[in-house]
Amino acid sequence: MFVIAPETIWTIFSYLSITVFALIFSVLVYIIIMHNILYRRLDPILFQKPWFNQAELTMYSTWPFSFNKTLQYMGLLTFPEYMKKKRFKGLKKIPEVSSTIKNASKIYIYLQILTALVGIAWFTYIGVILLTNETL
Repeated sequence: MFVIAPETIWTIFSYLSITVFALIFSVLVYIIIMHNILYRRLDPILFQKPWFNQAELTMYSTWPFSFNKTLQYMGLLTFPEYMKKKRFKGLKKIPEVSSTIKNASKIYIYLQILTALVGIAWFTYIGVILLTNETL
């Protein structure tokens, strides 16, 4: 049976751990910044009854649920056709925002996907090592 040296295992684990936690930290900081930018601009236009029911209007007005609303706004800016079919049905025109905000929303969505993929790789690595290596 092929055995990997414990030093190699812990080195890979450490790099994956540092990467995962750095990505999670950057995603949290990024969403706080984007939330403060987007809610001021888009709440008066989009945070209304046709697109949000009464429970969501109440719940998404408070922390931490208001970040869910911000994610939906970023989804609308990143994937407008998809979000107009799913969440914002009947929305005629997407609110005007600068191209910088649209690009920042795209970067956040892709950063979130990257974080999920690295997290999956991290847990997969841990599982494979624990199941296959008997030296731990």
